[in-house]
Amino acid sequence: MLKHASNEYILTDNIGGRISVPLEWQSGIKTLEYETVNGVLISRSKDQAELLNHAVLFAETRFPCSFHAAKWVAVKLVTSG
Repeated sequence: MLKHASNEYILTDNIGGRISVPLEWQSGIKTLEYETVNGVLISRSKDQAELLNHAVLFAETRFPCSFHAAKWVAVKLVTSG
């Protein structure tokens, strides 16, 4: 099943299999990392229990202009290969 939510595609197969998801604006494939919870595979890409994700959300909400500028520069550095 393919769902579109805010410029992001989520692909599920209804049986809990591991799926490689094509990124919308990139030509590469990103393999998702899954965690088993009660026998079900789930992807926790933005789990706030992880310190890095929590720090990124903190910076993004407290300093949105600076975060956007830093993110823009980082994307330019990575994609100008």
